Amino acid sequence: MTFRMTSVMRTLLIILMLASSASPQNNSGIIEGIVTRQGTTEGLAAVRITITRDGQQELEGEPDAMTDSTGHFLIRNASPGAYMIRARRPGYTEPIQDGIELEDGGAKKHIVVILEKPLNVPLALTPGAALSGRVLDPLGKPAENASVVATLVANDGTTRVAGQSGVDDLGMYRIWGLPSGKYRLSVEYRRGLINFGDGIPMVNTGGAFVAAGAASAVQDSWVKTYFPGTVDSSRAALVEVGTGAVVEGLNFGFQIAQSFKISGTVVDPDRSRRSGVPDFYLIPMTGNDGKVLEAPRMAQNSALPIGPNRQQGTFEIRGIQPGRYILYAEDWSTGANLHDNFVVSQTILDISSDISDISLVMSGTSVVEGVIRTSDQQPARNARVLLIPPEEMRGHPMYYKETKTDSSGTFTIKGVMPGDYTVFAIDPAEFKESPPPPSIYSMPAFLGPFAQQGSVVHAKAEERVSVSIAPIRK
Repeated sequence: MTFRMTSVMRTLLIILMLASSASPQNNSGIIEGIVTRQGTTEGLAAVRITITRDGQQELEGEPDAMTDSTGHFLIRNASPGAYMIRARRPGYTEPIQDGIELEDGGAKKHIVVILEKPLNVPLALTPGAALSGRVLDPLGKPAENASVVATLVANDGTTRVAGQSGVDDLGMYRIWGLPSGKYRLSVEYRRGLINFGDGIPMVNTGGAFVAAGAASAVQDSWVKTYFPGTVDSSRAALVEVGTGAVVEGLNFGFQIAQSFKISGTVVDPDRSRRSGVPDFYLIPMTGNDGKVLEAPRMAQNSALPIGPNRQQGTFEIRGIQPGRYILYAEDWSTGANLHDNFVVSQTILDISSDISDISLVMSGTSVVEGVIRTSDQQPARNARVLLIPPEEMRGHPMYYKETKTDSSGTFTIKGVMPGDYTVFAIDPAEFKESPPPPSIYSMPAFLGPFAQQGSVVHAKAEERVSVSIAPIRK
């Protein structure tokens, strides 16, 4: 008997073949999961989900997915590879364990996408806390357009800015979405004149631009003040707040103190290749021990816009209290190599009067790159790579650098100031039971017992230094 395939049978066979070949593709590159409120099964809606390839910087923009009303999300057609997936929602923050943000879990997780199998990723967020109150200026009026900053103080004394808020016309502020912990509150007017082309200078007073006349009552003697009302950060009260808690009535006012201004010129021999608008950091120090009181914060240049009364490269910073400071300036290349070639300058200033003749000469920085391999010569993925300065320079936060390895174990650290350093690599799996401190400024003490496992490098201006080491072992 001769078997004859009819046209209908051929059509059905083709459909079945296409369906079977398409089935694996329907599951390819799929990432799904649910975002819950930490410690519960409650799904969170309207959470932004982003995925970033290992070794690449996360970009601002539209999320890759949003959770639905039950907290579920779905991402299709992701290319194979290693990623970091992250969840964010206003008013919520990353879960913290023992005062440390979870490195892999909680609101973010390292994942590997393969084509053959959908990936299910559970994530969690925790309700943020809120701090609020009222701030008055020395005249007893609302400190409108001032900026209140909440600085999270860890148990080891290290700090990081966790949130800030402008002050409204009633003097009220509210900082929300904060992780639980202890906070130091401060208020200040952040000055900086900007001319928008119509001849009317505008004053940046901490997040809002107002006409210069509206802020004319602000005096340089109205200096940065800490809650409950002191200009000395060491005497500031620490406000402790729990998960999702709201602490209200944190009222305080600007204090008056002696202040000075500093000014000078930034000299960049290759200015035509830079942005020409350096960022300045004024970092307070204590005595002569080189200890940095707070994490560095950008100090705005309050000199008039470029014109008949100002030369290019001049700067002026006002409202500085007496003390010892690091004045640090940095600028970047323009064009295709944006941010790849930093130029920097620094000096230490003892300020007890106005200083008007400061000269900062910009010079190039180095790039330290390399590969981290395990003892069996496998790439150490997601290893923490730290560049630690010598002891005499550990009071200068700009000398510390940190990054992570990509899926091939490689790393690149840019903007390294010339000098001697020790490079260390830490595999998180090696220290699960005794994790290192999250702040890089606390790492020298932690790394003390492992000093011989680091690699010493000498970085010269505008050169690339290659390093190959293994993660430290207990």
